[in-house]
Amino acid sequence: MKTSKLVLAFVLSLGLYGTAQAAESKAASKPRVAYTELKVPAPSLRGNLLGIADQQAITVYLPPGYAKDSTKRYPVVYFLPGYGDSQLGYGVALADAMEALLAEGKTQEMIAVSLEGNYRYGGSFYVNSPVSGNWQDFVTKDVVGYVDKHYRTIPRAYARGLGGHSMGGFGVLHLGLNTSGVFGALYSMSPGVYKPGDLDRTPLSFSTTRYAEDFYGKLKPADYLERISGISWPGNFSYVYAFAFAYRNDGKPPFFHTPAENKDGEVRRDAIWQRYDAGYGGWEAKLDQHGANLKALKGFVIDYGNHDEFAWIVDGSKYLSAELKQRGIRHQLVEYDGDHQSKVYGRLKSDVLPFFSRTLAAE
Repeated sequence: MKTSKLVLAFVLSLGLYGTAQAAESKAASKPRVAYTELKVPAPSLRGNLLGIADQQAITVYLPPGYAKDSTKRYPVVYFLPGYGDSQLGYGVALADAMEALLAEGKTQEMIAVSLEGNYRYGGSFYVNSPVSGNWQDFVTKDVVGYVDKHYRTIPRAYARGLGGHSMGGFGVLHLGLNTSGVFGALYSMSPGVYKPGDLDRTPLSFSTTRYAEDFYGKLKPADYLERISGISWPGNFSYVYAFAFAYRNDGKPPFFHTPAENKDGEVRRDAIWQRYDAGYGGWEAKLDQHGANLKALKGFVIDYGNHDEFAWIVDGSKYLSAELKQRGIRHQLVEYDGDHQSKVYGRLKSDVLPFFSRTLAAE
């Protein structure tokens, strides 16, 4: 009887050991949580007329080595989402791509940060505006400053990269042109750019902005904002584009100017029209004024899908590349087989992150 009990105990112990071993193996195979979403202070957005909060979300990816060596510092890749896109979605995609590339030995360890660029009424375009807030400063001062303070970064331009898609691709170009010593490499994916004369090929509608001027101009600001809050794409694009590029400072709805019309009701190319045109356009003047900032970059890529349903982006990217070449600004123009949204997450792994890994300096 005693022997039987000992045998039974031995068998049970084997079973418990096997269960524990299986649980340990399962835990070991479970992927680590490599990213964190958090709210960061956004003092640059304070005082905007749209009531956009002065705290905004970012998602931060930390590589496996970050927790193992408390002295090592890392380059950082920042990513700007497109119009209506999720910063968390891009944050997860960046984390997944980084983990896969590291497992394949195809990248150096880097921190990756995706950040908010949209708000209740639409997109920010990552520009400074008294109406929608100073989103350029939010990126270059608030977010970069927060990340440098709270994480072990290499706080130098040569170790910071900026990528973005669509509206975010425009943001990459805008911030690269208008800031110096912040980013050392740029990757602009399917950017919101057009060549001269192509303003009317974009989703912008002057009839929509004229309607807002005439119909909403008599409302109180709170009532006006409530009325426009339910407008969806593409109608809302005209409002937020005007908030960003044709704003006015009197605090009265609709918070932006509209171009004058001629006697036939057509838009007249006046000074207000020029402000709209210079939003996604006006690249010759922009490059003449700030092109030196792009010449200082360690790397610069613009890409587009050859089947992009926004054909003006294809034409605009080619036009911008020609203007860059004419001014001796080194860059790559990459055409790939795809439309505006296809392959974006996949290209983070295949092209964008490997480019930054090759270009950004490690400590």
